[in-house]
Formats: sequence, C-alpha cells, structure tokens
Amino acid sequence: MQRVLSIDPFLLDIKPVISHHPGRKSKKDAFIRKLFYTCSEYKTLPPKKEYLRCKLIRGFKRAIRQIRKNVLPSKTLNRIRGNPYNTLRVWQALAGCYEKYIDILDSISCTENKASSDEKNKKKVKGAYLEKSFNSKLCNQFFTHIGVRETFYYYIEFLFADLNPESLCDKFDFMCCNGVHINECVEKWLMIKKYMNCYMIQDLGLEPWFPLSYSNSFLPSIFTVRINDSTSNGTENCKKTLQEEKQEIKDDFFDNEAIRCFLKVKFA
Repeated sequence: MQRVLSIDPFLLDIKPVISHHPGRKSKKDAFIRKLFYTCSEYKTLPPKKEYLRCKLIRGFKRAIRQIRKNVLPSKTLNRIRGNPYNTLRVWQALAGCYEKYIDILDSISCTENKASSDEKNKKKVKGAYLEKSFNSKLCNQFFTHIGVRETFYYYIEFLFADLNPESLCDKFDFMCCNGVHINECVEKWLMIKKYMNCYMIQDLGLEPWFPLSYSNSFLPSIFTVRINDSTSNGTENCKKTLQEEKQEIKDDFFDNEAIRCFLKVKFA
C-alpha cells in the first residue's frame, strides 16, 4: 500500500502574518487546533496549546534519553511498532543530531530539569501545573539553542513518519474526525505537523529550523510539493481570509497527482 513518506516543510504555508511576540495568540494557532478535538465526560474541546507543548517537549526529552541509552521506544508517544523502514530512518536522523549536539541535548533532557512545580502539586492541580511549567517564557528558554530546534525538527518528522490518521489519533490522544477517516483527515494532520515544527516555534519568538535543501535531506521523499504564490502579491495574500487560504492550500495540495494516487489507494 502506498504511503506518504515525507512532505515539503513549506507545503502548508498559510499566509496571514504570525506574531513574533512570545505568548501572543495567533490566528493560525487557534485555526489549526480547532481542526481537532479531545473528548471529556462533559464537552468536546480542541487540544490546548499548553497540552501540545507539554506532550511534545516531554516526548522529545524522552526520545533523547532513549537515544542515549540506545533503546528503541516501544511505549507512549514515541513508540515504534513493527519495523517501519521510514520511521527507523528518521530515528537515525535523531541519533545523528544527538551526536552533533550531545552536551546541550543531555542538559535539557535530564529528568531533573523540570519546570517550576513539584510532582505532588502537579497531580493536585494539573491544569495550573501545565500553565506554569509550559508557558512561553520557559518554552522559549528550552528552544533557544539552534541545536535543540534542529533536533526537534527531526523529532516531529519522526512522529509523522507514518502518515496514518488512525495511528496519529492514537499517538496524540485527540481526534481529527468521528473515526471514519477521509481525505480531509490527512490534510488536517499535515497542517498540525506544520504547526508543531514551525508555528509553535515562531509563537515563542524564535526561528524554526529547516534543512537548507530539503531535497538533499537524508529523509526519504516520494514527492515535493510547493505552493506557487508568484501570481499574487503579498498585500493581496494578507487580505485573504483564513478560510480562503485553507481552500487554496487544499486545491493545490490535491492537485498533485502523487498525492491523489496515495489517497485513492489508502482511503478507497
């Protein structure tokens, strides 16, 4: 069965300007998170920003410790099931980054390097703990070093190496639909991937790291897709609504023959 192995990181560039002021809510942030929902006993809500930061940073630190111990993850967010070729290749990319930035990655991945609440208080007031420990200031400090951002880029690639909506829902503990996955589910997961490796970092006032030449990356790729915006100027793009931008992205995305073939096979 055909699968998407990797996607150009600039595929889902939504045009409205991102705030570079840490902690300031952006339209992209809310828009993308509202594509998903978590189910509680009383209501259905999109995943919170602090929840995503918490899950990703904890998983990232755990992955670094697992690489240091030469252990393949089998549980939680980082679990590798079976022997998926592409996932293991990206794991090797992470291991390469660890060797390159071993000192800084060891320092940030220590279990003692926790944010500003103790474990007992965390259990009593979980929401308050997340707000204090994964606020913009502390997350900015965590991602300040360029080596951390480079390694984090490959960590997100690792999480999305198997672009399977059902598997991703299970990993992240939130839903993209009612359980019957369609083409739009793939679109949603690609957008939140873009949020995680780009917009989330920009929201902290930092520059996200991307390979200088994505085609020369050691990550495998069946195709590269870019949005051609040469037909319109920046002023016109800024005036477009987010819904119009999403529709343009969707049209360009599904206009690619390789993606259409993949979706036809996978969701037939």
